[in-house]
Amino acid sequence: MRRSLPLLMILASCLLAMTIGGLGCNSDDGGTTPPPADQCSLNVLAPAAGDDFTSGDPVSIRWDEQGDAATVTIELIQAGNSVGVIAAATENDGFFPWNADVMSGVGGDFVVRITADGETNCTDDSGVFSLVNTAACGIVLTFPQVPDTTLVAGLDLPITWRSHDTTGSIHIDLMNGHLLESLVGVIAQDTSDDGLFDWTMDSFNFSAHRDNVDDSVYWLRIYDENVPSCADSSSDFTLIDTDLCLIDTYITPFGDVLDAGQQVDIGINFHDPDPSDMVKIRLYAGNVAVPGGYITQPGQDLPATTQIYTWTVQDYGFATGGSFFNVRVIKADDPYCWGKTDNFAVRN
Repeated sequence: MRRSLPLLMILASCLLAMTIGGLGCNSDDGGTTPPPADQCSLNVLAPAAGDDFTSGDPVSIRWDEQGDAATVTIELIQAGNSVGVIAAATENDGFFPWNADVMSGVGGDFVVRITADGETNCTDDSGVFSLVNTAACGIVLTFPQVPDTTLVAGLDLPITWRSHDTTGSIHIDLMNGHLLESLVGVIAQDTSDDGLFDWTMDSFNFSAHRDNVDDSVYWLRIYDENVPSCADSSSDFTLIDTDLCLIDTYITPFGDVLDAGQQVDIGINFHDPDPSDMVKIRLYAGNVAVPGGYITQPGQDLPATTQIYTWTVQDYGFATGGSFFNVRVIKADDPYCWGKTDNFAVRN
């Protein structure tokens, strides 16, 4: 009987362990047994490591939770320190919508920290993400900024600037005019905000040259593509482009009013055309192509060396043209290369 006592004690211990801990004799769970259902734990799922945001961006903060905590506090952390409370005592439901804000921090790397209210050591941090304070975005062009500068197409020009709190992507445009500003062409798109862009100057064959309009009101505009209000502009400058496509166009005999059915000659002077260059001729009302106003029919383009084309005047039924008609000679394979006559009215 003495030998059976240890066996009875072992069996009693097994029964006690099964009753209290749910484990059988000789069981080894390797530490994988889940904690009791009421033990608190949090796991931040989003934002994720490597995410990039700017001020005001919508951010979905998400987390997994376990335990009895009814609410959580969400903080923005930079360099290990709290720079602001995103939400205090918000429902512990795994989701909180946030409009990104650096709060008292500065643009850079951050994490979101979520802490269960009323619990001890129940907290978790998100992955490290980038947040730029675009509300403080600023760009200052440093060159060219000298008034009355004359620039020459084909030469290289370093465009330089200072900036802070941008999203890192810069856009540079060539503009014309200030009161009635026009986009001439895109100099740089999605270029790095590193303070320097080397531009081979180009007039983009802008119509101001073809119309013999004042060529001294060009200027540069630089801005953050994602924050258009974060911008700066250069002073005016003159842009000379000796390689520009030039087509001088005129009508003889010319008058402010041409009669329908009248025959006139359209004079064409295409500067330095290639032997293969072709042109087409259309009637315009101001800057709008007159519907059906083909002076030369589609597919019947003329050699660019043509000097005279005879046209029987008509308005092609465009009754609203008024005195704003003009004839344009257009390079067939480059619609940006054209020349036009003076304006006239058509009398029926």
